[in-house]
This record gives sequence, structure tokens and C-alpha cells, in this order.
Amino acid sequence: MLAENAISGPVFAAYLECETKAYLLQQGVPSPSTETQALRRVLEARFKRSALDSLQASVPEHEVLVGTPSREILRAGRYSLILGPDLPFSHGVARPDAIERLLLPGGRTRVTYRPVRFCWAEKPTIADRLTLAFDALAIMEIAGRPPPTGRVIVGTKYAKQTVSVTKLSTKARGVLKAAGVILAKTHAPVLALNKHCPACEYQARCRKLAIESDDLSLLPTMSAKARKKKINNGVGTVTQLSYTFRPPRRKRIGSGVTLKHDPALKALAIRTNRTHVIGTPALPLAGTAVYLDVEGVPDRSFYYLIGLRFRSDEVEVQRSIWADDEGSEREMWQSCLRILKQIGEPCLIHYGSYETHFLKRMRALLRRGGRRHLCRRTPLACRQSGIPHLQSNLFSHVLKRAEGDRTVSRLSVVRSGGFRYQRHGLALCLGVVPRSDT
Repeated sequence: MLAENAISGPVFAAYLECETKAYLLQQGVPSPSTETQALRRVLEARFKRSALDSLQASVPEHEVLVGTPSREILRAGRYSLILGPDLPFSHGVARPDAIERLLLPGGRTRVTYRPVRFCWAEKPTIADRLTLAFDALAIMEIAGRPPPTGRVIVGTKYAKQTVSVTKLSTKARGVLKAAGVILAKTHAPVLALNKHCPACEYQARCRKLAIESDDLSLLPTMSAKARKKKINNGVGTVTQLSYTFRPPRRKRIGSGVTLKHDPALKALAIRTNRTHVIGTPALPLAGTAVYLDVEGVPDRSFYYLIGLRFRSDEVEVQRSIWADDEGSEREMWQSCLRILKQIGEPCLIHYGSYETHFLKRMRALLRRGGRRHLCRRTPLACRQSGIPHLQSNLFSHVLKRAEGDRTVSRLSVVRSGGFRYQRHGLALCLGVVPRSDT
């Protein structure tokens, strides 16, 4: 018998990312669909159709059932593969993409079914694994025998990965219990933005509410535990948090002690609409500065674009080098090296560690391909343009488009040391915040 607030598979998966999203889905709140989200749904549907064909190809047609089977069919193990079943149980309704027959130790009569999920990413997340355990709970209740494993079909090559769900089922029960308490309430849970918001259909709604209430979750680097502690101390908004910032002493800054990230300084930058930097920024350059930016698909370890920007004969030059697939990555890197070879003493400047991993991977790729001479004959100086303790007036790491197509932050430069840092055609002026000597 279904519970009064039955939890479906999509709601369970949403709860693993955000309580608010799960509540809105459970209540049937409509969401405006953006072009990106519509494209994502089309790609996911296309991937599922192809994955179904791949899964069904190895099973005889008379061994396949499409739809929801009866309890007797599940317990007898009559079909090898069942596609698109709805499995109602005491906690909700599980909707795995498929379930396949699994023989258990102890004889041919001991059979059960294990859930199958399609994941178009190359690596399943913990949410994908827990959703698989949610499906396993439904199968255990209906078929009478718990499946020890589940299966995830991932990536463009439709690789099959077997996942043990025995321990995950215990955790899934705990999530179901917590979700039942939240979803049974008559009001939405406390709003909190998180890393899943950019891919959520309710992003615009939640972000608008967060800005109106000046919520602390607008600070992406502030953990939920830190937010709760500040709220218990009477600091519940970004504006209130900004007034708690106290500049560090000069002696501490110059002593080489690593300063921790301070959300209060981030809040101050937002309130004053300025960008602050603790310490004097330094970016020593030797040779010709070449700004490097790499784009790729992280879960596939695939890089498809190298962007270079440098100055040649007093003219800004920009180059974009593309790779259509994994097989053309090497040619993309060789083209990049040929461009760098024409520059006198190139010094690569990049932001973050993504480009660092790319350079190591490309170097290993060339060595495996017998092109070591390209690595040796192109001397490169590489610097990561990490600016210590930068706190901008933006709510996220992505520079918002304002005033046309660029964002320029006003500065309060207290002493010398300010400089201009250019990336992706956006100008960001940096300066030094006032500090106390006491």
C-alpha cells in the first residue's frame, strides 16, 4: 500500500541534490523551461533510446517485457529483461529504466531482478548509485528477494558498471525517512542555494527569493554548517555578515602566514560593490605572456578547445584550436605547440588547476605517440595566475554580464600595487583593501 506522501524516483533523486527542489516537484509546481534545459532533456532522451537498444540487443525478443509486470511475474523470474516498469511499494514508486533477471546462489529457482539505470555522464555520481538503491528497495519488497547489485549504463560507449547496493540500501532508507519528514510539511523547506542550482529548472525562482531576502547561501564558498552557526549568532543576511569583517594586521600579512578565506570579506565586497585583495598582488613574467584557456568534458577526460591570447608586434592575437573527438586531441596539441614555437620565450598564464592537468595529460600523450622532440624543443614557462585572497563583488565565480557584455568593478586603491588582469575579454581591476596596523 502506498504511503500518503509517496516519493517517486525523480523526487528521491531531486532530494539528494536539494530539499527545495524535491518539495517543489512533489507539489507539482511548474517551472519555466530554458533553452539549455530543453536541449538537455532532448539529449538525455536520445541517449536513453540508444542505451535501450544496446541493452535489448543481447536479449531474445520473447524474453523482453515492456511495461509494469505483476508481482507473480517478478517472483517467478519469467522474463530476462523488463523495460520501463513502475514499481509501487510502501515508500513510493520506483521507476528504473529497466530491470534484468539475476540468478541468486542456491539453485535456478532462486531468482530476483536488479535495477538498471542509464547515466549519460561517463562516471555515475553518488546520487545515481543511491537512486539505484532506491529501485532495489522496491524490488526487494515486491519480489521478496533483495538484489545484491544494480547496473548503470554510462557514457557514449554504453559501458555497463555493476554497483553493489547492499550497503547503499541502508543509506537510501535513511534518505527516504528524512525526505518523508520534509515533504509531508505544508510549507517549503528553508531555501539554500548550492552547487546544483545551475542545472536546476527552479534556479531563477530560488535565486530571486535568495536575493530578495539577502540570504547567506548567496555566498557559494560558505558551507551549510558555517551558515547555521552565523544564523545562531544573529547574523542571517549578507549585509549583516559584511559588518563583521575585521582587516588582518600588516605583520600577519607580511609574515608568510596563510590567511583563511573569509566570507565576511566576500560579503563586504558585495555590499560596497568593490573588489578587494588582501596583500600586494604579484605576477612575475619572463618572456612573452601567453594567456591559456582550455575547455573540455571533465568526466570523459576529453579536451576539445585550446584558447591562446598573446601580443605580437603590438597587436593582440587570439587563436582557437579545436578537437572534434578524442582521436584528434593529439593534433590539437601539436597545432598549439607549433604556434607557441613561433613566439619568443612564451610564458603560459592560466587560472586554476584544470589547465595544469591538461598540460600534464598532453605531455604524456605526445610521449606515448613518440613525439618527445616537440616537448623538448618548445621551452615553456608556466604560471598559474592565482591571486591570493581575491574577494570580488560577484555572487558566483562566473563573471556576470552587465553594462553590455563586460563587467568592470570599481576600486578603492589605498596604496600602489594595483594592476589589471584580463581573461576572456573581461577586465577586472584589482586593488588593495585598507588594513589596520593595530
